[in-house]
Amino acid sequence: MTGAPRRAASTAIAALAIAFSTASAPGCSLDTARRGEAGDSCTRTDDCEAPLACRSQVCVDADAGPTGTSSSAGGAGGANAGGAGGATTITAAGGGSGGASTTTTGGGGSTTTGGTGGTATTGGPGGSGGSTTTSGGGGGAGGNGLDSALCAACLDQECGSELAACGADCLALEACIESVCANLSAIASPDEGTCQVQCQSKYPAAKSAHLAAVNCASGSQCAPCSSYPWDYNACLATSSVGACAATLDACSQSADCGAYRDCLTTCSTLKECLACDDSQGGPAGAALLLDYQECLAKECLAEAWLQ
Repeated sequence: MTGAPRRAASTAIAALAIAFSTASAPGCSLDTARRGEAGDSCTRTDDCEAPLACRSQVCVDADAGPTGTSSSAGGAGGANAGGAGGATTITAAGGGSGGASTTTTGGGGSTTTGGTGGTATTGGPGGSGGSTTTSGGGGGAGGNGLDSALCAACLDQECGSELAACGADCLALEACIESVCANLSAIASPDEGTCQVQCQSKYPAAKSAHLAAVNCASGSQCAPCSSYPWDYNACLATSSVGACAATLDACSQSADCGAYRDCLTTCSTLKECLACDDSQGGPAGAALLLDYQECLAKECLAEAWLQ
């Protein structure tokens, strides 16, 4: 992730007319003329008393930061964290821009309020820039770089061949795990592993392809990905109103599918979960739910096995 480009601050400064008296007081000459104190007007550093310096035609502390003006902007934000706004002693300057997130950069500051920080698509927003009355606000913090859409793209690139090799039986195996074994996983049942083996036994020819896809996803180094279940839930939400909307609707409108799904969300042992198939309407409900889960597996298998 790269940082937002820095923007040069405007340096348009109105010229000030400085009048010097040509009359010499007794015992004084141009060589001994009084030099400016802090805050006095100047045209060069030599016009100011040491150790002051002439900044923006005003004598100021030589060690102080650059003086802002009505058109000076705060410093631009860097990657992941915003830069500080430029200090100002004459007119309020805008706060700095927020640091860049993966897709959105922070807004620039104005002369009355600080710039807003960059927002991250996921993983939390960047902070707002400070408001300004006599000094520029600090730039807002940028996003943390996590992005579920970029995560999916990265997984497709890193595990493309493994996911492509996961055919119909491989997707059915994944659907079995995500439906029959889901609640056992949620309650940390000791039967979870046995349930997964049960699903593998139903599709033995797909076992190696499924394991290859799972191992690739769990070992991926995709920087935009968060840990499970963040990206998986994001993929489910997107797919349920997109590619898998029809199969979800079919299950939602079926009493058999609803009863079968409810049974699987309450079973606490493998025996109980397998018994859901034997309930009234179980086979019909199972077929509809597994259709939906197979669609989700096609869209979200990699995200389901992120560590």
